[in-house]
Amino acid sequence: MNMIKKNSFADNFALFQLLIIPIGVAINYVGGNLAILLKLPLFLDVIGTCFAAMIAGPWIGMLTGILTNSMIGITQPMAFMSIHVQIVIALTVAILSKKKMLTKVWKFALSCLILVIMTLCASLPTQIFLLGGVTGSMTDIVTATIVKAGLPLWMGVAATQFVSNIFDKSSALIIAFLIVRAMSPRFLSKLRYGDIYMSMKKKTKKHAVQEPKEPSQN
Repeated sequence: MNMIKKNSFADNFALFQLLIIPIGVAINYVGGNLAILLKLPLFLDVIGTCFAAMIAGPWIGMLTGILTNSMIGITQPMAFMSIHVQIVIALTVAILSKKKMLTKVWKFALSCLILVIMTLCASLPTQIFLLGGVTGSMTDIVTATIVKAGLPLWMGVAATQFVSNIFDKSSALIIAFLIVRAMSPRFLSKLRYGDIYMSMKKKTKKHAVQEPKEPSQN
């Protein structure tokens, strides 16, 4: 039985779907600023995008990412240059969620790798041709070291960003998943891909109830 709802295009923008957008934007904003405040070698500014796309689909995920970078771009114009990365992340996570790739550990691990590769493909051209390999983060030091060792700029940026994204995007996907798992089934039932994670809750609950009985002692 297919648990994914067969909604029309208009249903992507139903009230409960739209409510996810400000929540996702807030999560992105808090996560990004927390990473800056703690001087972490991560960005953590796509957690909300992953969260929104995971349960509400690609359109809500994309709007969450676009609004996040547009808001940040008011004070940090460089954010406008990575809006397309948010869009790619939203599309990737939505597809992975729809295909139920986030329901098992090995599938989740593979999904993290896919998300890292898709993010790298989307961000690499901008970082090399428009920014000259500079991202404004601590990873620039690593890139400079690799280039100084004699490797091409694109290879230095690609290697640095791949390693960085493994931690950053995997963390974002894990945190987003934990938020979804903590949500009420009543709320999940109103979201496009909510049934997928409701079924996970039911399986977990059923497994907890069916504990093996201790053998009786005669």
